Amino acid sequence: METYDANKTTPEVRQGSRRMGNFRVLILSLVGIVVAFGILFAISTAIQPGGEGSVTQPGVQPTPSAVPADDSITTPTPAS
Repeated sequence: METYDANKTTPEVRQGSRRMGNFRVLILSLVGIVVAFGILFAISTAIQPGGEGSVTQPGVQPTPSAVPADDSITTPTPAS
C-alpha cells in the first residue's frame, strides 16, 4: 500500500481514506453508545421501586366503602 506520493496536492492529501476506516469507526462508536445507553436504561427500569411493571400495575388499590363516613370531622355539615 502506497502511503506517500510527492506529486499530490494539499487538497488531495487531506481527502479521506477510500477504505472508509473513519466511517467504520464513527458507525461502530455510535452503535456502541446506543447499546450502552440501552443497557443503562434497562438496568435503571429494572431496579425501580415497586418491582416489575410498577407503572402499569400499581398493585392492589383500596376499594372505597359503600357506607359514607360517620365522622364529624370528615363528613361535611349541610349548609342551612
